[in-house]
Amino acid sequence: MASATVARRSHVAERATEDLIGAVVRSDCQRVRALLDAGGDPDTPSGLYRVTPLQFAARQGDRCTLDALVQGGALLNARDRAGATALFYAATGDDPAWTVARLLELGADATLRNELGLSAGELTDDPRAAALLTEATRR
Repeated sequence: MASATVARRSHVAERATEDLIGAVVRSDCQRVRALLDAGGDPDTPSGLYRVTPLQFAARQGDRCTLDALVQGGALLNARDRAGATALFYAATGDDPAWTVARLLELGADATLRNELGLSAGELTDDPRAAALLTEATRR
């Protein structure tokens, strides 16, 4: 009986992980929290570029979802296939200044470079995000 319970928990967590990306893309923060509570893995990448849920949330500038994922244990500096972290997605996303500031506040590493040797600060068009990233690399 115990092995059946473990198998069921494993299946529930696996399904929660699969559904997590969709909930993040829809900016459904309540669903994201429920899936994380059900054992969803906030670091499981998706798609060709192996983008994590946190990277999707950072691109969208979704405050609630981003915070829920971090509270759920998402790794701030996880890399996609091209070496980009959530900070890269934030720098080129929908709300760069807020999202970059939040990720830096949480401890994201602004000194990391992608596979092309570029930093998040070199990719952003937002002057406020660029200033935040420049300051963070000087610390």
